[in-house]
Amino acid sequence: MKKFDDLYTVGQMSKLCNIPIKTLRYYDDIGLLLPEHVDTQNNYRYYSKKQILYLSIIRHFKTSGFSLEDIRHLLKREDLSMLEKKLEDKLIDTKKKLEELEYVRYKLEMDINHLKMGKEFSDYLDTEQETWDKNGIEMKNIPIIPVLFTRYRCPSNPGSYIKRFSELGSLLEKYKLYRVGPLMTVFYDHYTKFDYSNADIEVCMPVAGNLERCPNIREYGGFLGVTMLHKGPYSRMQESYSMALEWIQKKGYAYITPATEKYIIDTTSTNIEENYVTEIILPVKKYH
Repeated sequence: MKKFDDLYTVGQMSKLCNIPIKTLRYYDDIGLLLPEHVDTQNNYRYYSKKQILYLSIIRHFKTSGFSLEDIRHLLKREDLSMLEKKLEDKLIDTKKKLEELEYVRYKLEMDINHLKMGKEFSDYLDTEQETWDKNGIEMKNIPIIPVLFTRYRCPSNPGSYIKRFSELGSLLEKYKLYRVGPLMTVFYDHYTKFDYSNADIEVCMPVAGNLERCPNIREYGGFLGVTMLHKGPYSRMQESYSMALEWIQKKGYAYITPATEKYIIDTTSTNIEENYVTEIILPVKKYH
């Protein structure tokens, strides 16, 4: 029989190792840390000094992300090479989870910034309606940015756009890229020849990350463009296009394809159409 002077009761072990009694009993139940001695008369449980070390090992593996079941098997292994392999596997798994969490963090920050930008544009349009044609339209050099895109002919209707942007989202997740700006649609057909049943449409979004892995990356921008902010339903978009085209002509410029719609506040942010904010971007060149 063990000398009780060399053993610790459950309460003593709990205080010594700063671990709840309930946890020690649970470890006993699942076979992770069995008491060194159990008194057959009163069923008191006693732990040895060596088991203090075992408990420290359990804590070490637990804080490294191992489950209790994994730890139970690790404690039984004497092969250090096997232990090293398990640690390496856990490290790879942890790095993968960190990348996934970083992706979620970046996406949340982007969504918050995107929404703030949209609200600022919306407030601007509400306060500048009287001087719309003076302040709402401007000419500027559109900067070059990398975008994730798909381009092919399809009907120009809400159902098609839902499908197209869903495809883009799948590519975004597949290649673990970060969206860093609003969704965009690029219309390669001239508005005078636009066929709603079979339009040459590109959907895209500004992205960051490991772009080399993805074949659906191209550069957008690098041209002189006239931009205009449109607030409200897409059904009224033609009014803004007409206004921008008239402005372009008065300035002595000509519109050239393709046109772009940048959805600053869209269906992903609100279900109220009057709150939609879209930036229209029209490439232009000077008349000779």
